[in-house]
Amino acid sequence: MLASRPTWRIAPKVPTQAGTPTDTRMKIATLHDGSRSGQLIVVSRDLASAHLAAHIAGTLQQLLDDWNFLSPQLEDLYASLNGGKARHAFPFDPRACLAPLPRAHLWAPGPVLARSDSFLRPVGAVPLPARDSLPCRVQLAAVTGDVAQGADADVALDGVRLLLLAATWGAADNVLATAFSPLAATPDEVGQGWQAGLPAQKLDVRRRGAACALIAAQAAAGEAAGFGARIATLARWQALGAGSLVGGPALETGGGWMAGDSLHLELPGSEGQSVLGALALHVPVGAAGADAALAEPAAP
Repeated sequence: MLASRPTWRIAPKVPTQAGTPTDTRMKIATLHDGSRSGQLIVVSRDLASAHLAAHIAGTLQQLLDDWNFLSPQLEDLYASLNGGKARHAFPFDPRACLAPLPRAHLWAPGPVLARSDSFLRPVGAVPLPARDSLPCRVQLAAVTGDVAQGADADVALDGVRLLLLAATWGAADNVLATAFSPLAATPDEVGQGWQAGLPAQKLDVRRRGAACALIAAQAAAGEAAGFGARIATLARWQALGAGSLVGGPALETGGGWMAGDSLHLELPGSEGQSVLGALALHVPVGAAGADAALAEPAAP
Protein backbone atom coordinates (compact mmCIF):
# COMPACT_ATOMS: atom_id res chain seq x y z
CA MET A 1 0.00 0.00 0.00
CA LEU A 2 1.43 3.35 -1.07
CA ALA A 3 2.06 5.90 1.63
CA SER A 4 -0.04 9.02 1.25
CA ARG A 5 1.81 12.07 0.01
CA PRO A 6 1.59 15.33 1.91
CA THR A 7 -0.48 18.05 0.28
CA TRP A 8 1.18 21.45 0.05
CA ARG A 9 -0.60 24.74 -0.43
CA ILE A 10 0.22 28.40 -0.05
CA ALA A 11 -1.52 29.87 2.97
CA PRO A 12 -3.62 32.88 1.98
CA LYS A 13 -3.14 36.23 3.69
CA VAL A 14 -5.38 36.60 6.71
CA PRO A 15 -8.36 38.79 5.76
CA THR A 16 -9.70 41.56 7.90
CA GLN A 17 -13.38 41.91 8.76
CA ALA A 18 -14.27 43.25 5.32
CA GLY A 19 -12.05 40.77 3.51
CA THR A 20 -9.02 42.95 2.75
CA PRO A 21 -5.66 41.14 3.10
CA THR A 22 -3.57 42.73 5.82
CA ASP A 23 -0.46 44.75 5.01
CA THR A 24 -1.13 44.91 1.27
CA ARG A 25 1.44 46.98 -0.61
CA MET A 26 1.35 47.96 -4.27
CA LYS A 27 1.02 50.85 -6.69
CA ILE A 28 -0.97 50.52 -9.89
CA ALA A 29 -1.90 52.62 -12.91
CA THR A 30 -3.97 52.23 -16.07
CA LEU A 31 -2.36 52.62 -19.50
CA HIS A 32 -4.32 54.24 -22.31
CA ASP A 33 -4.44 51.45 -24.90
CA GLY A 34 -7.37 52.76 -26.92
CA SER A 35 -10.01 50.86 -24.95
CA ARG A 36 -12.48 52.49 -22.57
CA SER A 37 -11.11 50.72 -19.48
CA GLY A 38 -7.40 50.80 -20.35
CA GLN A 39 -4.78 48.24 -19.34
CA LEU A 40 -3.68 47.61 -15.76
CA ILE A 41 0.01 47.98 -14.89
CA VAL A 42 2.01 47.76 -11.68
CA VAL A 43 4.35 50.71 -10.98
CA SER A 44 7.52 50.63 -8.89
CA ARG A 45 7.74 52.45 -5.57
CA ASP A 46 10.08 55.11 -7.04
CA LEU A 47 7.74 55.56 -10.07
CA ALA A 48 10.64 54.82 -12.44
CA SER A 49 9.41 51.57 -13.99
CA ALA A 50 6.25 49.58 -14.64
CA HIS A 51 5.12 46.15 -15.72
CA LEU A 52 2.00 44.93 -17.51
CA ALA A 53 -0.40 43.01 -15.29
CA ALA A 54 -2.53 41.41 -18.01
CA HIS A 55 -1.48 37.88 -16.99
CA ILE A 56 -3.05 38.56 -13.58
CA ALA A 57 -5.78 41.15 -14.23
CA GLY A 58 -6.44 43.08 -17.41
CA THR A 59 -8.12 46.06 -15.74
CA LEU A 60 -8.37 47.59 -12.29
CA GLN A 61 -12.06 46.70 -12.16
CA GLN A 62 -11.18 43.04 -12.70
CA LEU A 63 -8.72 43.27 -9.82
CA LEU A 64 -11.32 44.86 -7.53
CA ASP A 65 -13.94 42.24 -8.43
CA ASP A 66 -11.65 39.41 -7.27
CA TRP A 67 -9.38 41.28 -4.85
CA ASN A 68 -8.59 38.56 -2.32
CA PHE A 69 -7.38 36.15 -4.99
CA LEU A 70 -5.64 38.56 -7.39
CA SER A 71 -4.06 41.18 -5.12
CA PRO A 72 -1.44 38.79 -3.62
CA GLN A 73 -0.30 37.97 -7.15
CA LEU A 74 0.05 41.64 -7.99
CA GLU A 75 1.94 42.17 -4.75
CA ASP A 76 4.46 39.53 -5.83
CA LEU A 77 4.88 41.33 -9.16
CA TYR A 78 5.27 44.64 -7.30
CA ALA A 79 8.01 43.14 -5.11
CA SER A 80 9.81 41.73 -8.16
CA LEU A 81 9.59 45.10 -9.91
CA ASN A 82 11.01 46.95 -6.90
CA GLY A 83 13.78 44.39 -6.61
CA GLY A 84 14.79 44.81 -10.26
CA LYS A 85 13.78 41.23 -11.06
CA ALA A 86 10.76 41.82 -13.31
CA ARG A 87 11.85 40.59 -16.74
CA HIS A 88 9.68 42.81 -18.91
CA ALA A 89 9.72 46.11 -17.02
CA PHE A 90 9.56 49.38 -18.96
CA PRO A 91 9.94 53.07 -18.03
CA PHE A 92 6.83 54.53 -16.43
CA ASP A 93 5.32 57.55 -18.21
CA PRO A 94 2.31 59.19 -16.51
CA ARG A 95 1.44 60.93 -19.79
CA ALA A 96 0.42 57.53 -21.19
CA CYS A 97 -2.07 56.91 -18.38
CA LEU A 98 -5.80 57.23 -17.95
CA ALA A 99 -7.33 57.76 -14.54
CA PRO A 100 -6.52 54.61 -12.52
CA LEU A 101 -10.21 53.60 -12.60
CA PRO A 102 -11.54 55.18 -15.79
CA ARG A 103 -15.08 53.81 -15.45
CA ALA A 104 -16.10 53.85 -11.80
CA HIS A 105 -19.47 52.55 -10.64
CA LEU A 106 -19.87 55.64 -8.47
CA TRP A 107 -17.98 58.87 -7.82
CA ALA A 108 -18.93 60.76 -4.68
CA PRO A 109 -16.57 63.73 -4.19
CA GLY A 110 -18.90 64.96 -1.44
CA PRO A 111 -22.52 64.56 -0.45
CA VAL A 112 -23.59 64.85 -4.12
CA LEU A 113 -22.74 62.16 -6.68
CA ALA A 114 -20.89 63.21 -9.83
CA ARG A 115 -20.67 61.77 -13.33
CA SER A 116 -18.67 58.56 -13.17
CA ASP A 117 -17.54 57.91 -16.74
CA SER A 118 -15.97 61.17 -17.87
CA PHE A 119 -12.71 61.48 -15.96
CA LEU A 120 -9.85 63.54 -17.36
CA ARG A 121 -6.41 62.08 -17.92
CA PRO A 122 -3.96 62.89 -15.08
CA VAL A 123 -1.52 64.77 -17.29
CA GLY A 124 -2.75 67.17 -19.95
CA ALA A 125 -5.53 69.70 -20.43
CA VAL A 126 -8.72 70.55 -18.60
CA PRO A 127 -11.21 71.44 -21.38
CA LEU A 128 -13.20 73.96 -19.36
CA PRO A 129 -15.09 76.87 -20.91
CA ALA A 130 -12.58 79.70 -21.27
CA ARG A 131 -15.23 82.28 -20.42
CA ASP A 132 -15.97 80.83 -16.99
CA SER A 133 -14.15 81.25 -13.69
CA LEU A 134 -14.62 77.89 -11.97
CA PRO A 135 -13.69 76.78 -8.45
CA CYS A 136 -11.22 73.91 -8.12
CA ARG A 137 -11.16 71.48 -5.19
CA VAL A 138 -8.51 68.87 -4.39
CA GLN A 139 -8.83 65.87 -2.09
CA LEU A 140 -7.69 62.36 -1.30
CA ALA A 141 -10.11 59.74 -2.66
CA ALA A 142 -10.66 56.08 -1.87
CA VAL A 143 -11.49 53.15 -4.15
CA THR A 144 -13.67 50.62 -2.36
CA GLY A 145 -14.32 46.93 -2.66
CA ASP A 146 -17.83 45.61 -2.06
CA VAL A 147 -19.38 47.30 0.99
CA ALA A 148 -22.54 45.76 2.39
CA GLN A 149 -25.67 47.81 2.97
CA GLY A 150 -25.76 49.11 6.51
CA ALA A 151 -22.03 48.63 7.14
CA ASP A 152 -20.77 50.69 10.07
CA ALA A 153 -17.81 53.08 9.80
CA ASP A 154 -15.20 50.52 10.89
CA VAL A 155 -16.34 47.88 8.41
CA ALA A 156 -16.68 50.52 5.68
CA LEU A 157 -13.11 51.70 6.32
CA ASP A 158 -11.89 48.11 5.97
CA GLY A 159 -13.49 48.18 2.52
CA VAL A 160 -10.98 50.76 1.23
CA ARG A 161 -8.75 49.06 -1.34
CA LEU A 162 -6.78 51.93 -2.87
CA LEU A 163 -6.14 55.65 -2.46
CA LEU A 164 -5.58 58.32 -5.09
CA LEU A 165 -5.67 62.08 -5.51
CA ALA A 166 -8.57 63.93 -7.10
CA ALA A 167 -9.19 67.42 -8.46
CA THR A 168 -12.68 68.62 -9.38
CA TRP A 169 -13.86 71.72 -11.20
CA GLY A 170 -17.26 73.28 -10.71
CA ALA A 171 -19.59 73.88 -7.80
CA ALA A 172 -19.87 71.29 -5.03
CA ASP A 173 -23.32 70.30 -6.29
CA ASN A 174 -22.40 70.50 -9.99
CA VAL A 175 -19.01 68.93 -10.76
CA LEU A 176 -18.12 69.63 -14.40
CA ALA A 177 -14.83 67.73 -14.59
CA THR A 178 -12.73 65.41 -12.43
CA ALA A 179 -9.12 64.31 -12.77
CA PHE A 180 -7.29 61.70 -10.70
CA SER A 181 -3.61 61.13 -10.02
CA PRO A 182 -1.88 58.70 -12.41
CA LEU A 183 -1.32 56.21 -9.59
CA ALA A 184 -3.48 54.50 -7.02
CA ALA A 185 -1.83 52.82 -4.03
CA THR A 186 -2.93 50.61 -1.17
CA PRO A 187 -3.28 52.37 2.21
CA ASP A 188 -0.31 50.41 3.59
CA GLU A 189 1.84 51.67 0.71
CA VAL A 190 0.73 55.25 1.31
CA GLY A 191 1.88 54.73 4.91
CA GLN A 192 2.12 57.90 6.99
CA GLY A 193 -0.07 59.73 4.49
CA TRP A 194 -3.00 57.65 5.74
CA GLN A 195 -3.93 57.59 9.40
CA ALA A 196 -7.32 56.65 10.82
CA GLY A 197 -8.94 57.09 7.44
CA LEU A 198 -7.65 60.61 6.80
CA PRO A 199 -4.50 61.94 5.08
CA ALA A 200 -1.87 62.86 7.67
CA GLN A 201 0.46 64.74 5.32
CA LYS A 202 -0.20 68.01 3.57
CA LEU A 203 -0.78 67.98 -0.15
CA ASP A 204 1.72 69.78 -2.36
CA VAL A 205 -0.35 72.05 -4.59
CA ARG A 206 1.04 74.51 -7.12
CA ARG A 207 -0.94 76.88 -9.29
CA ARG A 208 0.82 78.47 -12.26
CA GLY A 209 4.03 77.01 -10.81
CA ALA A 210 3.75 78.75 -7.43
CA ALA A 211 2.80 77.21 -4.09
CA CYS A 212 -0.94 77.48 -3.54
CA ALA A 213 -2.56 78.03 -0.16
CA LEU A 214 -5.48 75.69 0.45
CA ILE A 215 -8.74 76.50 2.17
CA ALA A 216 -10.92 73.83 3.75
CA ALA A 217 -14.08 73.60 1.69
CA GLN A 218 -17.26 74.24 3.63
CA ALA A 219 -18.77 70.89 4.63
CA ALA A 220 -22.41 70.20 3.95
CA ALA A 221 -24.74 69.70 6.89
CA GLY A 222 -24.18 66.25 8.36
CA GLU A 223 -21.20 65.52 6.08
CA ALA A 224 -18.79 63.07 7.75
CA ALA A 225 -15.05 63.74 7.98
CA GLY A 226 -13.34 60.34 7.85
CA PHE A 227 -13.54 57.88 4.97
CA GLY A 228 -15.13 55.18 7.11
CA ALA A 229 -18.04 57.41 8.06
CA ARG A 230 -18.38 58.77 4.53
CA ILE A 231 -18.52 55.31 2.97
CA ALA A 232 -20.93 54.11 5.66
CA THR A 233 -23.22 57.04 4.89
CA LEU A 234 -23.30 56.11 1.21
CA ALA A 235 -23.96 52.45 2.10
CA ARG A 236 -26.76 53.28 4.52
CA TRP A 237 -29.54 52.51 2.06
CA GLN A 238 -27.82 50.34 -0.53
CA ALA A 239 -24.64 48.30 -0.92
CA LEU A 240 -21.63 49.79 -2.74
CA GLY A 241 -20.13 47.76 -5.54
CA ALA A 242 -16.40 47.16 -5.89
CA GLY A 243 -15.01 50.08 -7.83
CA SER A 244 -16.84 52.90 -6.05
CA LEU A 245 -14.89 56.15 -5.58
CA VAL A 246 -15.42 58.22 -2.44
CA GLY A 247 -13.79 61.58 -1.81
CA GLY A 248 -12.36 62.74 1.50
CA PRO A 249 -12.55 66.27 2.91
CA ALA A 250 -12.04 68.73 0.07
CA LEU A 251 -9.67 71.70 -0.04
CA GLU A 252 -10.25 74.72 -2.26
CA THR A 253 -7.40 76.23 -4.23
CA GLY A 254 -8.85 79.71 -3.89
CA GLY A 255 -10.17 81.89 -6.70
CA GLY A 256 -11.78 80.76 -9.93
CA TRP A 257 -9.86 78.81 -12.56
CA MET A 258 -9.62 80.39 -15.99
CA ALA A 259 -7.85 79.91 -19.29
CA GLY A 260 -4.07 79.75 -18.82
CA ASP A 261 -4.21 78.32 -15.29
CA SER A 262 -2.24 75.21 -14.35
CA LEU A 263 -2.41 72.77 -11.46
CA HIS A 264 0.29 70.50 -10.04
CA LEU A 265 -0.89 68.21 -7.23
CA GLU A 266 1.10 65.59 -5.30
CA LEU A 267 1.08 63.74 -1.99
CA PRO A 268 4.68 63.86 -0.68
CA GLY A 269 6.06 60.90 1.26
CA SER A 270 8.04 61.06 4.48
CA GLU A 271 11.27 61.43 2.50
CA GLY A 272 9.85 63.92 0.01
CA GLN A 273 9.12 61.39 -2.74
CA SER A 274 5.87 61.44 -4.70
CA VAL A 275 3.54 58.75 -3.34
CA LEU A 276 0.80 58.82 -5.99
CA GLY A 277 2.50 60.59 -8.87
CA ALA A 278 1.77 64.12 -10.01
CA LEU A 279 -1.57 65.29 -11.27
CA ALA A 280 -0.35 67.93 -13.76
CA LEU A 281 -3.04 69.79 -15.66
CA HIS A 282 -3.56 73.09 -17.41
CA VAL A 283 -6.52 75.03 -18.74
CA PRO A 284 -5.91 75.88 -22.41
CA VAL A 285 -6.50 79.33 -23.83
CA GLY A 286 -9.53 79.08 -26.11
CA ALA A 287 -11.44 76.09 -27.42
CA ALA A 288 -8.92 75.39 -30.20
CA GLY A 289 -6.15 75.27 -27.65
CA ALA A 290 -8.15 72.78 -25.61
CA ASP A 291 -8.56 70.45 -28.57
CA ALA A 292 -4.85 70.59 -29.37
CA ALA A 293 -3.81 70.05 -25.76
CA LEU A 294 -6.08 67.05 -25.38
CA ALA A 295 -4.52 65.51 -28.47
CA GLU A 296 -0.99 66.10 -27.19
CA PRO A 297 -0.78 66.05 -23.35
CA ALA A 298 1.65 68.45 -21.78
CA ALA A 299 4.83 67.20 -20.09
CA PRO A 300 4.50 66.70 -16.33
